[in-house]
Amino acid sequence: MTIADHLRSTLLSIWLGAALFFSFAVAPNVFATLHAFQLANANEIAGTIVTRTLAFINIGGLIFGLLALAVGSKRSAKGFAFAIQIISLALVVGATTVGHFIVAARMHAFASVDGDHRFSAAERSASRCLHSTTRLFGGIADRRNARLPGRDCNDRS
Repeated sequence: MTIADHLRSTLLSIWLGAALFFSFAVAPNVFATLHAFQLANANEIAGTIVTRTLAFINIGGLIFGLLALAVGSKRSAKGFAFAIQIISLALVVGATTVGHFIVAARMHAFASVDGDHRFSAAERSASRCLHSTTRLFGGIADRRNARLPGRDCNDRS
């Protein structure tokens, strides 16, 4: 393995480790801890903490992924396995970009609506769909209510 291969592996390992640690340790424990204090707005506070931390991991992952792509593109050996690696890395970077700049941005728009606003059934359904999509992209499984986007995303009732 070359130095470039080691660098690419290290960048991806840091990104994956941070995302997994966040998904399976930080996010569930933030919600559980705040619920233990029986705060009226525990979900809102936990959601804010998780959203800000996830944004940091997404931007870091995007930067690490682009660096890994740049390091990988400088490699002289171009085989089928290497092409699969680059395509896979590009797909992960693309999914992270969509998750952060499109899905999370739309969720933030829902969350920033004035508290007196009464959401319509269509808006509630769209919000549920976006939340399910972020769990799909981020790998965060809500053990009590796990569902993938699909029927809920098309159901506007």
